[in-house]
Amino acid sequence: MADAFNEIITNDGAGALAEGETSLVAAEAEPTGDAADGALDTVPAEFSRPDPESLSLHAQARMAAFQAFDESHRTARDELFKIGQAFAAVIASHTHGRAFLDDCAADIARLSDLEIANAKLAAENRRFEERVDKLERVRERQEAVIESHKSRESKIAQEFELLRSALNEARLEAVETRSQLASLESLRSEMQLQITSQTVDIERLNREVESLREKNVVLRLDLDMSQQKSTDYRRKLDEAQTLLSVESARASDASTRLGIGETELLRLQKQNDALEARLSEALSALHAAEQDIADRDRRYNTELQCLRSETAQLSARLQTSKADQADKQSQLNLLETRLNEVEAERRILEHKLSHPAPESAEARKQGANPAPSLKSAADGQAKQMKVLKQSLERAAEMKSKSSKGTKRRESPNSRNAA
Repeated sequence: MADAFNEIITNDGAGALAEGETSLVAAEAEPTGDAADGALDTVPAEFSRPDPESLSLHAQARMAAFQAFDESHRTARDELFKIGQAFAAVIASHTHGRAFLDDCAADIARLSDLEIANAKLAAENRRFEERVDKLERVRERQEAVIESHKSRESKIAQEFELLRSALNEARLEAVETRSQLASLESLRSEMQLQITSQTVDIERLNREVESLREKNVVLRLDLDMSQQKSTDYRRKLDEAQTLLSVESARASDASTRLGIGETELLRLQKQNDALEARLSEALSALHAAEQDIADRDRRYNTELQCLRSETAQLSARLQTSKADQADKQSQLNLLETRLNEVEAERRILEHKLSHPAPESAEARKQGANPAPSLKSAADGQAKQMKVLKQSLERAAEMKSKSSKGTKRRESPNSRNAA
């Protein structure tokens, strides 16, 4: 059977070779036709296509026959080209069929090898199936482990949410404490403003007192209305002193309120420190944010300490100014008492001069004249009054200068406090 199959293949190969030779002959013949067409085409146009009117009927008939022959030759050439293409397709299909038959024969020859390879592949397939079963069991175990890990992750996520909620609560508490600190700071600033306004009122009252004292000094030069006006101005001075005492009491009350606010601020700072400790213990992962908050708190504490030192300095300056004012007031009171004493002595001397007493016998005997001694005493009293007035004027000038200096010192301090 194999011999018959080989004979069929050889016969088919011989037929294919014969057909290939015929196709080659046809292909060789085609260029000749093309050459003939080219030769015909190379004929000049005046010889190939003469004017039909100049030709005879026989020539025209021959020309028509030649054209018909040319057309039939061209159609035959096209048909031969198509036949050659068909032969080439048949040869190609024959060669493909021969190749297929060769492949089939080779496959038949390899059949035993393929069976052996198939048996080996079946054994490998069984081994792979066993491995697949093992991998399936391992996959099931891995899925169980993954499920356990997922459950643990869900628990961890819940714990993280709880910690986050605790963190949010702690942050809210920190924000509340900061708002309380801000309110206390605003209260402290309001108290400082009240203190500054009260100091301004005190200065205004001091200026009024100074103006009243200046008027008192000027009016005391008038000896006729000095007593009445001095009593009026003393009454006004007492009223101003009462107002000053009231304002000082208010200032002391404001300072006590400021101390209470500072104690409350310290308490809130302690609470803030405790909350920050709780936050640091609860969340170690957010250490950077806590450091930022701590830095801000440190800056706030430093600013608060600076403000406290400034308030302490201002209070010390206020106390010193009050002490200076009290000293000057005592000096003025002493000078006023001395002036009153001098005025009383002057009046007594004037009264003695205007109403001389009856002379005694011894004075008549001596023939002494008391008028010069009384005049000298009156002159001494007048000189003392002038000296006291000059000292009062100097004290008033010194007080005005000191008040201006305190104003100049307090103006930059008030600006710094603002």
